Amino acid sequence: MDGRKSQSVKYQQIADDIRLKILGGIYAQNEMLPSEKKLGEKYGASRLTIRNTLNLLENEGYIYTKAGKGSFVKGVSTDLYRIDMDINSILNGGYDRVELIKAKMIKPDIDLVYELKVSRESKIVFMDWHIFKNEAIIGYDRRFIPYFRGLPIDEKDLTYTGLKDMIKDSQTDFREEIVINGIIPETWLKEKMGIDSKNTDSLLLVERKIYDDRGTPTGLDRLYLNANESCIKGVFSV
Repeated sequence: MDGRKSQSVKYQQIADDIRLKILGGIYAQNEMLPSEKKLGEKYGASRLTIRNTLNLLENEGYIYTKAGKGSFVKGVSTDLYRIDMDINSILNGGYDRVELIKAKMIKPDIDLVYELKVSRESKIVFMDWHIFKNEAIIGYDRRFIPYFRGLPIDEKDLTYTGLKDMIKDSQTDFREEIVINGIIPETWLKEKMGIDSKNTDSLLLVERKIYDDRGTPTGLDRLYLNANESCIKGVFSV
């Protein structure tokens, strides 16, 4: 195991332990965590590893940082629901087929520069897909992935799979962020989905973003779905 991988595993293990202490009430809401030095001594880890641990926990919403003071525990809700975000679970009755419209290399616009934290000269692989049911378009999927060696860009090599699966060969540790919104489609989106220009029905936008173990965005997926064909279900267990 190389040094970077070993360090990544180490801070993930430390984060798991601190996370369990927060969820178990050992570290109470608004309680200050031990200093980086004390955490390093406790876990036998470098200060860099501890900082990576704290950054991960802050990104996950378990702690917050006060400049010059330290890291503190956020209030964590125990009313958590498990939601299956696989497209087959979101779409009522799933879908029949998916058709790749195009795949190409592009230069990022201002929106992508901001979302993916890349320069205007970066190479971004762009893919868009139509999702069909009963020969009607019920979904439109747009994906943006900063290019890395080994990422397929030839249309004949592409299959419709999850964003995580498309980039898993480039990284072993990642975090996925999902935001769900109801939107009124703009003209360009209505045209892409074959929606009548006078139709005012809303769409469901499921936006996913993948981050590597350093918090750098490595993929963005914007999935637009016919709201009448979609349903999001949560399961609560104790």
